[in-house]
Amino acid sequence: MKKRQVVSMIRVSTPGQATDDRKGLNRQREDIAVFQDSYGLEIKRQFEIVMSGTDVHRTRDFHTMLEVLKRPEIAGVVVPSIDRLSRDHRLSSMALFKVFEETGKFLFCDLGEMDLNNPQHTLIIWIMINQAGNERKAIKHRTLNAREKMRLDPKTSIDKRPKGVVHKRVNEKINYGEFEYDDYATMKILPAFNRLLKGDTLFTITEELGFPSVPALRYTLKNRWWIGYKTRLHKIIDRVWSPEDERWAGGKRVLHDKPIVERTNLADTPLVSPAVFERVQELLAINHDTHIKRKTRLNDFLAAGLLFCKCGSKMYHKKRRGGRNLGGHPKPAIEGHFKTGQR
Repeated sequence: MKKRQVVSMIRVSTPGQATDDRKGLNRQREDIAVFQDSYGLEIKRQFEIVMSGTDVHRTRDFHTMLEVLKRPEIAGVVVPSIDRLSRDHRLSSMALFKVFEETGKFLFCDLGEMDLNNPQHTLIIWIMINQAGNERKAIKHRTLNAREKMRLDPKTSIDKRPKGVVHKRVNEKINYGEFEYDDYATMKILPAFNRLLKGDTLFTITEELGFPSVPALRYTLKNRWWIGYKTRLHKIIDRVWSPEDERWAGGKRVLHDKPIVERTNLADTPLVSPAVFERVQELLAINHDTHIKRKTRLNDFLAAGLLFCKCGSKMYHKKRRGGRNLGGHPKPAIEGHFKTGQR
């Protein structure tokens, strides 16, 4: 008997799950091999995807699989279980099965040989996907609650730490241990605090200590890890899906509903004392205020109308609507503080 040609798909949500004994890639490959023999199938191409069940349909590999599925010689798709295809409980998620209905393809899984044009099979698939979606919501809820509890634990590390702080775990498999400052903190961050107190400018410190930029230096010096506190003050919302990177990206940074400021073991031996840290914050605030005022200060000559263009028109700093200045030119010749422009 001639075997039917199919494609197979296995999926895990994260790279860490790939090696899991119960639901990892190897276990799913074993299930596929069993179905292959049971249903008399010949796998022409196998797709292995690392993506959550709600976003798997967004990946390039998934769309490629659907295109391969449209070939007349392909009888269908074999998966270890329905939830490998989707864990989205929304009705709109059923749209991914449109190609099965239009081409008459079959879905081979632990439930048997499923025909999407059979109302009974369609109902079973919908029930299983809805159940998988609700299970995913429960898992996510438990995971988020556990992460929030761990954020309040002074010996765990959940959020990203600044460069210069390391977490020494008591066991590689357990997120529990002590925090330490490494050489980067003592050789670069500590001198930055000391030099700012001595009167060095942020630009000088940035250039001589090798920070990427002045804003990066300011952001680093504001971090409370240097006095032994792990903090989470902001969160990212309104992320959008990036087809190129196949992940959620972008979004905007807003204040967290419940800011977390938790004391760690580093508070006993901080990189800088709380008094030094607060003094540096005052200096950063003064520096920022001065910077803003210098940017908004008008050139005295432009404000008085004492500069002239080579055409004879007076040049002013003030703009009219539409971007034209009082001299009639499309752009002001000078913007900012004592910077000459060229036409």
